Amino acid sequence: MTVGIATPTKAPVAPVVKPNGSQAEGFVALHSLPDVRAMDRRKVLRELVPIWKLKGDVQRIVRMVFEYHQPDVDALHGVLFEQARLDYGAAMAAEARAAGYPVQGVRVFDQRVLADLDRRANFASRSIATTYNRDLRREIGRIAADAPKGNRWVFAKRLDAWEKGRASWKAEQIAYSEMGETINQAQMDFVHMNGLAPRARVVPETGQCAYCEELAGEGWMDFATAEGLGLPAHPGCIHSLELDYDTASLPPLGDLFVGGQLLLGAAAEPGVGGKPGGLPEGLPEGLEEVE
Repeated sequence: MTVGIATPTKAPVAPVVKPNGSQAEGFVALHSLPDVRAMDRRKVLRELVPIWKLKGDVQRIVRMVFEYHQPDVDALHGVLFEQARLDYGAAMAAEARAAGYPVQGVRVFDQRVLADLDRRANFASRSIATTYNRDLRREIGRIAADAPKGNRWVFAKRLDAWEKGRASWKAEQIAYSEMGETINQAQMDFVHMNGLAPRARVVPETGQCAYCEELAGEGWMDFATAEGLGLPAHPGCIHSLELDYDTASLPPLGDLFVGGQLLLGAAAEPGVGGKPGGLPEGLPEGLEEVE
């Protein structure tokens, strides 16, 4: 059964992504990935390391200043978890509307669901930090080869530029990937927990990945087949499932599982509801690179 039903007061609605043909409505437009690192880089470079005694100190300390440390990973974990909670509620509400229920939004507080979202956020935050730190070490090596006598300010200036360029596509790749994982989980939960057997198809029909375009070209399929596709198929994947429900098999609204509290009427919690949305169409240049 659903945890509860409420009719909320009017609440602000965050920007949403344009439709892509799926039923996954109401997602916050391309989630930004904030820089959660708390270290004051310039203070460290200026005050804490005034003397460079050993060969390699510049590279070692600049790397320490730029990389993700455990407190940064923990902060990123929290950011990703909160966004996933909002996305899961938006996806559940979208599926309920697709099935014909008068649902505007969902506040997620089912403990099993929250635990699953937290595990994913924990994995993603560690993966993001590990990948970034690996790429950082490689970039420091390239700078050292290009400027063997470079001081801390040379390294810091070049790493700032590198970091901005990387973030211009990497943050979007992560947003697509994490949003897609949450959509997929919400759809699977909605179907399984409510005992449904919809047909499904992969949307949108186009994309930059030939494999996903081939999946979309297969059209409608049974849900078991669609579930086995394991979308999102790769980092930055823009594809998701559109589900078509048999209304005769739907449970009463009061028995509908949505992972939390149903919100009825014209308003929803911030970040949920509004215009149709889903995974945005098209990938920025560079998103084919594996995370």
